Amino acid sequence: MADGRFVGVIGHSLSTTSLAAAPIYRAAGMPAITPTATADAVTTDNPWYFRTVFANSQQGRGMAIYANGVLGFDSAIVVSTDDPYGQSLRTGFTQGFKQLATVQADFVIPVALLSLDPASSALAGELQALGVQARLIAPDALATQKFFAGLSAASPTVVNNSYAATPLTEGTLAGPAVTFYDAFGKQLGYQPSWAAGLTYDAVDAFAEAMIRSDVPWNSSASAESRGGIRDALASARTPETALPVLTGSLYFEVDNSAARPVAFDDGRVTRDGVVTLTSAADQLTPYSPMVGLSLSEAIRNGSAINALGETYTIQRVVTTGFNINATDSLDVRAQTFHADFFIWLKYRGDSAGPSDIQFVNAVNPTLGLGEPLRRSSFDGESYELYRVDGAFHAPMEFSAFPFDSQQLPIIIQNRRLQSSQMTYVPDPDNLEQTQAERLQSGVNATETIDQIPNWQADSLSFYPASVGQSGDLGDPSIASDGRGITFSQMVTTNTISRDVFSFLIKNLLPLFLLTIVVYVSLWYPYKDATARISFGVTGILTGAVMLNSVTSSLPSVDYTVAIEWAYYAFIALSGMCIIGTLVGRRLTEQRQLSRVRILDRVLRIGYPLIVAAVAATYIWVY
Repeated sequence: MADGRFVGVIGHSLSTTSLAAAPIYRAAGMPAITPTATADAVTTDNPWYFRTVFANSQQGRGMAIYANGVLGFDSAIVVSTDDPYGQSLRTGFTQGFKQLATVQADFVIPVALLSLDPASSALAGELQALGVQARLIAPDALATQKFFAGLSAASPTVVNNSYAATPLTEGTLAGPAVTFYDAFGKQLGYQPSWAAGLTYDAVDAFAEAMIRSDVPWNSSASAESRGGIRDALASARTPETALPVLTGSLYFEVDNSAARPVAFDDGRVTRDGVVTLTSAADQLTPYSPMVGLSLSEAIRNGSAINALGETYTIQRVVTTGFNINATDSLDVRAQTFHADFFIWLKYRGDSAGPSDIQFVNAVNPTLGLGEPLRRSSFDGESYELYRVDGAFHAPMEFSAFPFDSQQLPIIIQNRRLQSSQMTYVPDPDNLEQTQAERLQSGVNATETIDQIPNWQADSLSFYPASVGQSGDLGDPSIASDGRGITFSQMVTTNTISRDVFSFLIKNLLPLFLLTIVVYVSLWYPYKDATARISFGVTGILTGAVMLNSVTSSLPSVDYTVAIEWAYYAFIALSGMCIIGTLVGRRLTEQRQLSRVRILDRVLRIGYPLIVAAVAATYIWVY
């Protein structure tokens, strides 16, 4: 702790080790962030300890509300361990559930008998052997593929009736988090749990706190540095002061726990025996006024609940999958493209709503799903398959042209239901595919989806997004709440890159040859100054025409694209040749031959050096 090189700690993994280390960090004035330790005591009354996950009291309370308000349980049996993690979770759940329903039994067992090891999943077999058919709701520590695989080995029936509380579900990942999870799986060969994302959040939070603290970074100022970081973390108490992290924005409750909702995954054994852990079909979100529906009406029809003094909206989760058949007809000037693809929806409950989809960026605003090609049902889950064919807008950025890559998105959004009522998440079947599999055509697996000449498809990504309005829009109920109206979106993005080699051969080879021709003029004697100048003027005019031809395919943009700098450099070189010729002729007329020789040497050596420097710059940057 006395080593001034260290200004903070990320950890520990378990609540027990975090609690043991907390007094040491506090005494040393060392800020710490744990991504996974959820026992309340870790951060309660400790201004130096933070976490990127919720506290157990919040988790247990959320589990109680979900069990009663969503799953409809009117009784529960609680099994917990005797360590700080188990006891704080037990307290949160039992205190909440007893206000809603009945706790039939409450068992506390030594932690050694029910560790977080996969062996703890033997509980499933014991339950089945005793004839217990009740559903199992596990806490965040057991929200892992490994634990549910163990459940499956003991009893597939129990898996299909099991849920797990989690701070982060794979289906709700967005933006950089999607890229991180994809890269993690590709690099290590398995999909990370929620803990990986929240650990990354802890790193991001520390980095942002270091930037915000603005204190000297050297060993003699370590105490000030540590205190500044702690103060920066402690100041992130609202969405407005939140820290930007991998999974979105992070701010802390009064107990230094992350203000993060309790989400739920459900376990499932597929028909081919694969154990999956995906976003549960129903989630709880903070209540948001619904268009055309009062709170009392929402409670009566079951789309909202009151529990433990709070009001929640029951959010339906629609699992959404895409299989692109082809992308073609890219129009760079109009910034549009054409796509043919399959899209499928999986959901539980009634069929009203999930398929009422609009394609936000469709060129034709009336484009919809149409009639399903196939409908089926399995284990209470409905499945619908559609085929869509249409043109879509794709905002493009050309500053790196022709070394640019472009994003071709397909964005869906429910026409009527807000994100608090219905959200779309990626199908795990899509997320578990390799990029090679994602880029295979849905109608012919031997072909790629890439049908755009002079471009190649690099990757396909799937992630949720949202769009909305934070204002009241004239609605007094929304004005009093302040949350506005937000809609869930699901985005499928095809990243494509230009075939740079063929482009450069076609467009830069003539420029390179013209550069050589202009350079040859530097070897003409100054008595042929007219010819030398004509080479330079011709180079400038030809370069301007070529530049206009090369960029004519682009829309009108208010910035300089990469290829233009090469032409500007050539035009500048041509201008330098003209000016050098005029100066050389004047020196020749004045019989200053030594200066003429120096000028020739500078022009003849400098010209290719500048060309090489420009080429090296392009290679370095692009």
